[in-house]
Amino acid sequence: MDESLISHFEELRSRLIRIVIVVLGLSCVTFPFANQLLIRIQKDLLPEGVRLIVISPLEAVWAQIEVSLLVAFVIALPYIIYEVMKFLKPALKGSEKSFLIKTIPPALILFGIGAIFTYKTVLVMTLKFLIGYATSSGVTPLLTLGDFISFALLMILTFGLLFELPLICCALASLDLIDSDTLTGNRKEAYIGILVIAGILTPDPTPFTQLIVTFPMILLFEVSVLLTKYIFPYDPLI
Repeated sequence: MDESLISHFEELRSRLIRIVIVVLGLSCVTFPFANQLLIRIQKDLLPEGVRLIVISPLEAVWAQIEVSLLVAFVIALPYIIYEVMKFLKPALKGSEKSFLIKTIPPALILFGIGAIFTYKTVLVMTLKFLIGYATSSGVTPLLTLGDFISFALLMILTFGLLFELPLICCALASLDLIDSDTLTGNRKEAYIGILVIAGILTPDPTPFTQLIVTFPMILLFEVSVLLTKYIFPYDPLI
């Protein structure tokens, strides 16, 4: 194997190890507050009268670990982005390096907006529907703490990453991989894809909940089109 390729793998491995160490270290700091966060999450997301149960001795501890890891991951995001940039730096041109540096603040902001939007809106309505649907079927919903926390954290992370769409499109446009014409030419397919994703992420069959998810995603797509059009205009003479 080429020595340069081996050195790249070694560097990637060392950076991943440092990221894992930082996240685990921060999770040790956030773990003592995990129980308070769990209580707060239950109050914010669960409909009135719904209680959580545990079905294994370690389930409550594992739920606290998941919460502390998520909080640690969010706190460590600037460092994670820094390590990724340092790894990519040798392969980037000067303008590309400058672009990546400028995207760090908006990337963090967009992730935060997506996570808060999910926590305050999508999760509340989705859980209300799912629990109400179970109750209407004549059964008593008994949610396990582990499944509830895993579901909530997965939704938050998913939407946080989906809200990075404008920056991803700008990054691809800066590398001349896409342009605004590509996005507008595939707008119909993009809208269909958004509807499919919204249907998967929101099992509520009523149009209202799906529209709450669909509208922001369509807005993000259109913002991506505008950014690639005016920041990275396509020049057919190049």
